[in-house]
Amino acid sequence: MNSGSLSSKPDAPGPPEGEITVRVKFLAHFRDIFGAKERAVRLPSGSSIDQLLRHLGDTPERRRELLTGEELNAQVVVLKNGTPIRDMKGLETELTHGDTVAIFPFLAGG
Repeated sequence: MNSGSLSSKPDAPGPPEGEITVRVKFLAHFRDIFGAKERAVRLPSGSSIDQLLRHLGDTPERRRELLTGEELNAQVVVLKNGTPIRDMKGLETELTHGDTVAIFPFLAGG
């Protein structure tokens, strides 16, 4: 299995103890920035959305796209399992093994 995908097999082993694996889906121009439609990311248990975004922001360009200083970039929408993190605890929203996080640009219509 490559590191950019998750196995859908029910007998697939989980991450090592003390770690979680979350699936991150990139939409719109984030696919180009991150070079993938989705990626499996391992983090320490108890990690938050903030920690995930800082992990993903491994280059200045990526960090700039995701964060403005210590805050989520106002032009970015982040969903955890289909719910906007702004309706939860924002960047402090805790992640658990198997969560799906979607990252996409804020779109306004008229």
